[in-house]
Amino acid sequence: CSLVIFKVVNYELSFDKHHTNFDNIYRVVTEERRPDRTDYGMGVPNPLGPALKSEFPQVELMTRTYYVSSAQINVMDGNEIEEKFLIDDGIVFTEPAFFKIFDTEWLAGSKDLALTQPNTAVMTVAMMEKLFGLEANEADRAIGLTIQESNKLNFESVGVIEDFPTSSSLPFKLLLEYGGQAGSNIYYGDGNRWNSTSSSTNAYFLAPENFDKQKIEDQMPAFVEKYKGEGESDEISYRIQPLSEIHYDKNYESYVNN
Repeated sequence: CSLVIFKVVNYELSFDKHHTNFDNIYRVVTEERRPDRTDYGMGVPNPLGPALKSEFPQVELMTRTYYVSSAQINVMDGNEIEEKFLIDDGIVFTEPAFFKIFDTEWLAGSKDLALTQPNTAVMTVAMMEKLFGLEANEADRAIGLTIQESNKLNFESVGVIEDFPTSSSLPFKLLLEYGGQAGSNIYYGDGNRWNSTSSSTNAYFLAPENFDKQKIEDQMPAFVEKYKGEGESDEISYRIQPLSEIHYDKNYESYVNN
């Protein structure tokens, strides 16, 4: 019994610790004050990430993620659909800085160039095997192949990475270039709308050692007034949540079960 308890606790306490920057990664979350309650949300507006990077020099790197979770993915042969798959989880739109903030082990493609071009994709080994029937030692063959998300937009495969561990708050298997969501996410719009928020849209950033998150939170009322409008800070606040707290926080959810 002691060994079983140890294994369970050890697993739960291991969440996200595989990232080299574990102690310096943060997520921005939302707190909304209402007359009868306070609502806590993991989602933020699409333009918050770039604005945060612009306003606060403590934010060294920033990346947004929009988690689709499930969708139809078509393998393409030119303009023709070769095979269709219903993917139940793991689909996310994100940005190049993701691969600099979070650790990923590359089997094919360039970490520095990944998702820098529109309509490009990076996938894990498990996703590559499912879509293309290729083994890990054949990852180079996946580069340049085309997939289609939700019968709408084609993405070119530019990288293959090792699968994320199960003890991860980021259960990603197929990572698509962030701007590509414009045709399928009603909350995205033109990408600059502060009044549209989806819980699927998160913002993560890398901060330096000895980062004081309270300094940024103290400036958040002015930040909200500037970008959302006068008086908005009376009802809404953006909080800074360490990566180390995401799996255990009772108020703010994550892309996996807390």
